This record gives sequence, C-alpha cells and structure tokens, in this order.
Amino acid sequence: MRWFIIGLIGILLAGCASVSLQSDYPVHTFLLKRAVQIPGGEARTFFQNGHVRTYREVDWYDQWCALEVRQLDGRVQRVPPGRYQIERIRLDEEEVAQRSGVLVAFVGGQKSMAGLLYADGGSSEPPPTMDLVHFYLTGPDKNVLRLTCGGALSDGRLTDGPVRYRPDVRAINRILGEWGRLE
Repeated sequence: MRWFIIGLIGILLAGCASVSLQSDYPVHTFLLKRAVQIPGGEARTFFQNGHVRTYREVDWYDQWCALEVRQLDGRVQRVPPGRYQIERIRLDEEEVAQRSGVLVAFVGGQKSMAGLLYADGGSSEPPPTMDLVHFYLTGPDKNVLRLTCGGALSDGRLTDGPVRYRPDVRAINRILGEWGRLE
C-alpha cells in the first residue's frame, strides 16, 4: 500500500508539472522563417535580440536561443526554412561554472550565524546558472534536434533582473526576431 501511495503521488506531481508547462508554453510549432547556417565544427547557431550569433558573440548576461542539429559536421550546415512540430518541451537549469572544493555547513560566530561555505575559499555564493527551456522538434529537416532558449547567466541576485529568468513565448519571439517564431 505504501508503494502505491508513493507511486500515485509521483504521477500526480508529474501531471501537475506538465499542465504548468503547457500553460507556460502554449505552443505547438516553431516556424523558421529564413535559412540559417550552423558554423563548421559546431552543432548550434544562436539568436539574440533578432540577430544570428556565433557562440563567441553571445552575451550570456542577456536572454538567448540556440537552434541545434543532431549531426556535427566540419563544414557549414544549412538549415532550410520550414515549420517544425514541437514534440515535447523540457525545462532545465545549467550550471555554467563549477567551484572546486567541497560545500560545507557552518554554525558559529559571535551571533550564532549558520550558513553554507565553500571549503576551497570561503565563498558562500552559489555558482552561476542559466534557466533553460528545450523545444524538441520534428520537421522538414530531420537533422534539426531542438530550439533551446535560456535566461541570462546569474548567481540568483535580484539585481540581475527579469532577464535572468527562462524566457516566455513573447520574449523568445523577440529574441528570434525575423528569423523565426513559436506558434
């Protein structure tokens, strides 16, 4: 009986997550309006503020999107315009820089303070992360894998503003500009 209840709770939580995901991203297709090129030796091309960017040109402190292909090729790859069906959507978070050392808890000090501390240098700041949304695609070009969009690189400070959050549909369409849109 105990395992049945645990399984039922898991199913309910998964159902709630998918309902929330559908209401946050009520889209079914990604329309690529213009052909884009994936640089040789890479599997993604990036979009930011309506412009195509290479990995090195992306401002990681602003929202961005990347169109990713399945096959890595040493030559430039061309992705033709077309309508791609969104098969599934997955939310994610990516840690960009990892601290070496061990995270330890401490208690003490003159005012009985408690907190977390990195054993390698005494920092209590969390590592920078980006909140992501992945749109897995199927369509005219079978090499196209997904469109991933992310919030700005942030260690969670409120001053990083709304750009640190995972972009919504309106923000994604602004990021893509004349190159494409979610529908």
